[in-house]
Order: sequence, then C-alpha cells, then structure tokens
Amino acid sequence: MAKKEISPLLDTLTCELVGFCLDILAEGEELWPTLAYCDAKGESNCMTFDGDELENCLEAAHAQVGKLPTSIYCYAIAYDGFVQDPDDGAYVDALLAEFGERGMATAYSLYVAYARENGGADFQCGEPLAAGEEPLLLK
Repeated sequence: MAKKEISPLLDTLTCELVGFCLDILAEGEELWPTLAYCDAKGESNCMTFDGDELENCLEAAHAQVGKLPTSIYCYAIAYDGFVQDPDDGAYVDALLAEFGERGMATAYSLYVAYARENGGADFQCGEPLAAGEEPLLLK
C-alpha cells in the first residue's frame, strides 16, 4: 500500500528548496526550474535547468527525476510562475514547487505568492499554500 504522509526528509528538502528559491527571487534575480533530491541518508544535490524556454527547462527537470538512481529517496522541483488569486481572479507571481518520494501514490505541489514593489527593491511573500496533487516522478 502506498504511503500518504510526507516524510520529515521530504519536508526538509522541500522547505530548504523553497527558501533558497525565495532568496533568489528576493534578490531580483531570474529563477529557473531547480531540482533538489536526496537519498535516504539525507545526502542531497541540486540542479538548475536554464538556457531554453521555461516550459522546456521544466520538462527537462521532470525528465531528470526519472533518470535519477534508485538510491534517490525524494525530490522537489521549484520554479517561478503565477497563480490566480481566489479573491479577485487576478494573476499573481508565485513560486511553485512539486515534491514527492518513493512509495507515495502521488506527488504534491504548493505555491508561495510574492510581490516585488518599488522596482523590485521591496520583496514580500505569503505563506506556502497547498496546490494539489501531481504525478509522482520517482518510480
């Protein structure tokens, strides 16, 4: 039976990746799809996919997860995008993340809405919010 709870290892990996990517956005830099992954011992690595259109880079990050060795236990992918505000229907900038681990039936996603004000000098972001289920990329 597939497990449903997120392990502390996946939670830590995802939180660290989200924090890292929010720092990049806060510095006013462009954020490309970034993949973080680790084995059951917590040994982690990170890869950024750039040099092409955003969609192609995101597809490359997804494909890379499927190529990871079987020793890899969990992964998270974060990228810059946007979400629709449920209150007024406007689209807002958001950091999006997908994350999963071996043994789960599905992966999950979250988003963190953010805003750059005063020409990017002031950075504000909200709390991470659940965004739904995603296909699990680790088999």
